[in-house]
Amino acid sequence: MDHTPSPLAGGNPAIDVPLKCTGTIRINCGQMAPEAAADAFSSFPEEAGWSIELLLLGDLQDRSSDEAMAFIQEWLFFGVLYHVLGAAGVQVRHEDFIRKDGGDDASSWVTTASLPQYMETWKAEKDVKTREEAEAQLYAIRRILMESAAHVKRLNFMSATSGFRWPGSDEIMLSILVLGSTLDYTRMNIYKDVAEQPDHILLRTASWLLQDRLLARGCCPNHVSMLEQTLTPAIVYYAYRMDALEHTKDHSRCSEETHRICSSSAETPMMTLMQSSFTTANLQGNIVVVFKKRTLISKQDY
Repeated sequence: MDHTPSPLAGGNPAIDVPLKCTGTIRINCGQMAPEAAADAFSSFPEEAGWSIELLLLGDLQDRSSDEAMAFIQEWLFFGVLYHVLGAAGVQVRHEDFIRKDGGDDASSWVTTASLPQYMETWKAEKDVKTREEAEAQLYAIRRILMESAAHVKRLNFMSATSGFRWPGSDEIMLSILVLGSTLDYTRMNIYKDVAEQPDHILLRTASWLLQDRLLARGCCPNHVSMLEQTLTPAIVYYAYRMDALEHTKDHSRCSEETHRICSSSAETPMMTLMQSSFTTANLQGNIVVVFKKRTLISKQDY
């Protein structure tokens, strides 16, 4: 998730995402015809020997929880990334998205530090396509993102109800949410000149990990709920990193639906993001499109 900018000062450290699918990647990292890329994404679970319907019921199909999370990461993180970029005509190096700490025996982590460069290549590739070719790309990419968003939403719901939160699973699900919303917003911007009608973000699923950490810090449940409903997962992740304050107000009587404390709604940098549509629009653009400056606009930064 390190394609998102770091706060200008202070804030929380980035959340590391463990690499669970450590074997040979089974996903095509190359350029693909758009329709073929969407078909390959849809058929990957069956080809890998997994039943999604059983997994969504909590059935690990005689596998360990680590194997289940490795499959989810391979399909819904790397699979989404590589099939979206492949449909856009962009060749991907798997090594660009892996980070190792130290020598050969060191831990491996997922990194998206190189994603901005890939997204610039994506836009450049689209700009030389005919309208028909760009429309074919948009249709296939939207299909991939819609399918992945539906599965992520169900997996996220299951994780809150069926004890599906194994070690590392929260971080992996968060990375899937942040990547998905980033690619989705980028899709909307790159293809806005060929979209037949005004488009919208497909993925607005909340991260239980961020929710738990924000509430544990004393944030108002109503504020957290508003944040999750108003902004994409990528922006909520930035808000979490930006706002490292320990909140002292008593929100024990607050709920997701009601804020019962008589105080300014702008008591935190996090809430500033929801106050101004100008700020939010610039925040979206800076995270997803204008990576080069690696800064964000918020009132706290002035």
